Amino acid sequence: MRNNTIHETSTLEDVEQILAVMRRNESGCYRCQDYLAKKTLADEIDEGWRQKMCEWMYGVVDHCNFRRDIVAVATAYIDM
Repeated sequence: MRNNTIHETSTLEDVEQILAVMRRNESGCYRCQDYLAKKTLADEIDEGWRQKMCEWMYGVVDHCNFRRDIVAVATAYIDM
């Protein structure tokens, strides 16, 4: 018995519906706030601090021999 993947069993309408849902989610609940545009005294993160955090994270993952794409994921969380 062969396992079917989504690519083998999806119709064009299915793919269009999936993409429409993904686009709707990207414009709403997955939208990233631009913390560099807003300036608050309480939790201000400017470009300099962001760069320092990224450099520090790369130093940690390099020292621990982790995959460097972990920094991209961590930065995405910071950017939320």
